[in-house]
Amino acid sequence: MLCQLVGWTLGAVLMAVSWLSDRKSTELAVWSVGFCIVSFGIVLQAIRGQIPENLGIGIGGALVLFGSGLVWIGFRIFDGFSRPYWSALAIPALWLVCYLGMDFFSAHPNHRIILYTTLTTIQVYVSIESLWRGWLRDRLPARIVLLVMLISYGAVMVFRVPLVVFWPVTEINGVSQTAWFGLVTFILYVNSLGIGIGIFALNSNRSLMQYKHASEVDMLTGVLNRRAFYERTQALMSQKSGVLALMDIDYFKRINDFHGHAGGDLALTTFAETVSRQLEPDMIFGRLGGEEFALFIPGSQGSDALAFCEVLRQSIATELIRWNDDYISMTISIGLCDVAKPGADLDAVLARADAALYLAKDQGRDRCVLSSMVDALLQRVPGQSGATGLAMLNAMATAMPEPSR
Repeated sequence: MLCQLVGWTLGAVLMAVSWLSDRKSTELAVWSVGFCIVSFGIVLQAIRGQIPENLGIGIGGALVLFGSGLVWIGFRIFDGFSRPYWSALAIPALWLVCYLGMDFFSAHPNHRIILYTTLTTIQVYVSIESLWRGWLRDRLPARIVLLVMLISYGAVMVFRVPLVVFWPVTEINGVSQTAWFGLVTFILYVNSLGIGIGIFALNSNRSLMQYKHASEVDMLTGVLNRRAFYERTQALMSQKSGVLALMDIDYFKRINDFHGHAGGDLALTTFAETVSRQLEPDMIFGRLGGEEFALFIPGSQGSDALAFCEVLRQSIATELIRWNDDYISMTISIGLCDVAKPGADLDAVLARADAALYLAKDQGRDRCVLSSMVDALLQRVPGQSGATGLAMLNAMATAMPEPSR
């Protein structure tokens, strides 16, 4: 019993310290309170030979069950599920009704152990179910540790039932006497300690994931920032072919000048949301800076990607954004480069896509241009090699004044 007290108390301390550093985390507060209540209940159970049995066994057991129920509620809060606090009270209430109102349980320790084991197993099961549902949403490594700890905790609790049947427990001065009781209690202590550490690790996993997400996401639009787009796209291009598309909002400076920077920000976020809604899960979309965005479409070919980008372009062109007493409309130009083989250099591909983007703007904007069209154009330029012509187009795109974009 002392071992379990140490395990749950340590868990309470870990949860409390974590909550003090992040007081907006409701689940940490609930877990901390739950572990504290379990610890207090274990204290009452440990001294039940020195206090009235109704207090040591009845109230002590109810507190342990209530605290365990709060731990389950904490799992649900962590994953954004509903918070049925009444359910955390239902099981300890049932325990009190059975223990205080029925001699069948209060006068017979083995019947009491079977009842307590059944109620605890129910709580362990619902906690496992909540963790598993959370695992399907975000696969944090600590969930595996917690699932293993909870499953083994539940298995040991269930194993107590046949032990009670074949090796019944006797009580002397309120203390259970049997050969297996101490060993089972120690195993439960190890599991409770693992559960406490696992919950602490689970919260740390989520915090690290949130920090990583914040470092990779553009704060305004919510899509990948330049660094994250480069890293993910280069990694995927080393394994797969595809098409890279550069997207630029036409005359964006005019939107800023006419509607103000707040209107321009709304145009950027609306553009990003409109495009993001139409993407497949394996596509990589990010903001390179200003009004320029990039999209990598793995496994696609030039003609298919061109058709897909046409759909994106048309959806932007038909979008009307309500802004104050006016509307904001916009068009986009898109330059695409076909990445025929895995292992291509991203900077080189971006240069070709940028040349295609420049050609799209030079031809009147609000259109999609594939890099093969640039190649066909360069072949018509007398005395220019492909590399020289491409450099010329890139230089012209760089030198193009901002208002014309």
